[in-house]
Amino acid sequence: MLFGDTVKTSALFQNTISSFFLKRARTVKYCAVFAVYVLCAIGAWGTEYTWTDRVTDSNWKNVNNWGGSGYPGTGDTAIFTGNTEVTVVLDADITISTIKTGTGGANKVTIDTKGHTLTASSSFIVNAEFTGSSDTNTVITGGGSVETKTFDFPDKNTHNVTIGSGTTLKISETLYGNAANGGTLTFKGSGTLYLPASGANVDYGESKITYDRSTGLKVLPLGEPTYYNVTATELDDFPTTNITITITRNKTDAPSLKQVKYPYTFTTTNTGGGTFSFNGQNGDSNGSLPIEPTATDKKAEFTLKYSEPENLAPGDGFTLTIRTPDNSMELAVISYYKDKPRWTGAENSSWENVANWAGITNISEITSTSEITINSGVSNYPEISTTVSLKSLTITSNAKVTMTGGSLTVDKLICTGNSNFTATGGTVVFGNSETDAEFSADYPDNSSFCNVEVTAGKNFTSSNSMTITGNFTSNGNATLSSGTLTVSGTLTVSGTATVSSDAEINVNNADFSGTVTNSGKISGTTGILTFSNDVTNSGTITAGNSGNDTAAVTFSQEYAGTGGTLVGSDTDSTYIDFYGNTEFGNVTVNKSSLRFMGSTAQTFTPNGQSVNAVIFANTG
Repeated sequence: MLFGDTVKTSALFQNTISSFFLKRARTVKYCAVFAVYVLCAIGAWGTEYTWTDRVTDSNWKNVNNWGGSGYPGTGDTAIFTGNTEVTVVLDADITISTIKTGTGGANKVTIDTKGHTLTASSSFIVNAEFTGSSDTNTVITGGGSVETKTFDFPDKNTHNVTIGSGTTLKISETLYGNAANGGTLTFKGSGTLYLPASGANVDYGESKITYDRSTGLKVLPLGEPTYYNVTATELDDFPTTNITITITRNKTDAPSLKQVKYPYTFTTTNTGGGTFSFNGQNGDSNGSLPIEPTATDKKAEFTLKYSEPENLAPGDGFTLTIRTPDNSMELAVISYYKDKPRWTGAENSSWENVANWAGITNISEITSTSEITINSGVSNYPEISTTVSLKSLTITSNAKVTMTGGSLTVDKLICTGNSNFTATGGTVVFGNSETDAEFSADYPDNSSFCNVEVTAGKNFTSSNSMTITGNFTSNGNATLSSGTLTVSGTLTVSGTATVSSDAEINVNNADFSGTVTNSGKISGTTGILTFSNDVTNSGTITAGNSGNDTAAVTFSQEYAGTGGTLVGSDTDSTYIDFYGNTEFGNVTVNKSSLRFMGSTAQTFTPNGQSVNAVIFANTG
């Protein structure tokens, strides 16, 4: 009777049953596990809703689009058959249990997020799970986000998921990577795809998932790898002792299943008389590292060696990069270069403790010309609390660096994969020996700064978001090419400031002494924006909610706003002051007044703008 038509099961219960059988060919499971799943599902009742698209609008919350009895919410399942091409528009943030697209046809199903978030607390499934017989085409767009614990596709047919620009798809726990009967899944588009840090769960053979980065798709990790693990032993005694690389897989030891392969790249620098070899190949190599289903403890070991240890020259060494089986991201980066500093974290987290380093005998050997890379897989990660000066600091995926005080001066700070740099104290100074300095991060949300400075005469560029809890002080030139710069304290720029069209600055108080070119957004929050030099604005400048009877924004020199937008404050009795020649683009004053305050003659070009609350206080 449990499976009869007269019993209404929950969506979660139904999905649990079908998902169990779906994975029957993907991972080896047992009836006891299934029984636990069933017991956990009972009581979490929900309803299945199928999109009918019978009215003029496409809003999620319009019950007529779902047959008239309601719309899917918490605990429910939303189904889009794909029999015809449809678009659903999120008119609010929505949380459901499961979403299924293309369950009965190959027509495009578009989820237009409209800046909202659709959360599937259980799973996102394209097609009808293991019974699916159609190709599917799912599009996620609208600048918002779709978030789910699990993402799955059938054992057969071709499935495409396109993520639009500015839109994200987040898979927090499991992406199944196998398909027994030739099924494939391709992610593409120009948006961002967040995956578990282990990538897809590939339990046997090759992954059936493709990530089409040629379209601009960005694939980023969430959390730390849990499904696979890589370790390296005897690294400190290399090259006298060979290095053993061990890869551990998480699931499946059925002998009938095929080996899982991990792509790798092995690059060397070798001016000595010996030969590097890894995985039985001499010199540089690319390939894959297999683990057999029958492997003891689900592990495989690979040997890395140098044939003539006594002839390894200073500066020579290797970098080994191992990727996840679905080739979505880095699983581990292991490197060694003779007599070059290498963090081991053997004793504790202190950057200054030479016992935590290999390749040096005194911490003074790390200088302003040093290029330091922090890799994952160590017992302790470094903490900076004193004065450190480097040419570059690179933090590879799954590694981290913290800063609690002191100063770190660098030309380049680079965070790859899901690595992070977290500063709760101290100052990061960009600009050391090179003219140009930069911060880049694949996953900028993982990093934060206390205070940031840019050295005078240097050019600093950030190509992604930065969060600064203290002050940002640029004595050089600063360019924000994309992302959002958030400064909780005061932003001071003495040189030029350039904000590109894909970039934004959010700050309490800001003082720009040099010229400003803004194609993006500059927004005050609760403080004052002061522009002491010429401003060219083709983007948007928004006044903050400063106190009453204050100038929320001051333009001390020329303001050229053609093509741009100027937005006033929401606070009463605030002003936007102009002291030089002024040319408007679009203007929304809100509760502010525009004051012309020059001591010499000013030229005002409204460009057709009709603006209330204008005060002419010019004394020239």
